[in-house]
Amino acid sequence: MSDDIKHKMRDVGENIGQYTHDAGKKIGQMAAESEDYIDSGRKFIKDNPIQSVLVAGAVGIIVGSLLTMIFKNKRRD
Repeated sequence: MSDDIKHKMRDVGENIGQYTHDAGKKIGQMAAESEDYIDSGRKFIKDNPIQSVLVAGAVGIIVGSLLTMIFKNKRRD
């Protein structure tokens, strides 16, 4: 019986090792992809500075308006 438990524990350890390895590879892939997105974003900003400022301003106005609406509604409650 103790041999059976030892084998199961060894299998669990091997599975954990494989899952950890797979997760590390996936994280590395995601990091590489995110760097690609960042680089393309920077290139877009360099190529279109005026449009980038306008988009950033519009996003700021929208987020600010939404937050204002949320906090005003909470004060009324």
